[in-house]
Amino acid sequence: MGTLRSFDQFANAVLEGACERVIVGDLYCDIPLGLYVIRGENVVLIGEMDLEREELPPHITRVPTEEIRKVIQCCDIYIHFSPRVPIII
Repeated sequence: MGTLRSFDQFANAVLEGACERVIVGDLYCDIPLGLYVIRGENVVLIGEMDLEREELPPHITRVPTEEIRKVIQCCDIYIHFSPRVPIII
């Protein structure tokens, strides 16, 4: 998310005040990125946000970046070490 400052015919774009929204379960945080240049081949959709409308469901809770990183790390460890269930065909 950010303010679109420039774009060209190849969909290359420059965002000012950009941030990355990370959502894990019912938790989220916004990681500030500053000025962000996006290569056009990575763009799928560009749209305008309605700032008047509430953007997240009420059950989603904003937490600090460090807490999201801990949750992601725990999830990665769980997925990495979870026992594999054999598939019978």
